[in-house]
Amino acid sequence: MAFVLFHRKEKGTPHVLRRYETLTGALIGMRVSNRQAGWTRRATRCYTNQTHMEWCRNELIEYDYGPYVVMYERDYEDRYGLNDLVEVTSLMSGQKVQIPRKDVGTCVDPSTERYWTM
Repeated sequence: MAFVLFHRKEKGTPHVLRRYETLTGALIGMRVSNRQAGWTRRATRCYTNQTHMEWCRNELIEYDYGPYVVMYERDYEDRYGLNDLVEVTSLMSGQKVQIPRKDVGTCVDPSTERYWTM
């Protein structure tokens, strides 16, 4: 199970800043990113299955969650439609192929030269 850190206010599909294998590492990364963006964590309340943090700027609580958030990688992919299939044209054969949206432009995309040179 992996976790991703991203900026929640980004338009469209947010860019994943970092991927973490543990929840502890992901939460530390989130706190550091929010702190560097000028946000301060005021309080943390733990519930049965989640942690709720209050973030503030200039001593005023503005959001329950800071601009940088952590989410399960699978939930992130489902929420932003990264598992949807898109059609690309194979570079070598010219045939249409369907691949997941998250794989477009990577080494598993047959429409790229990188796919055929590995």
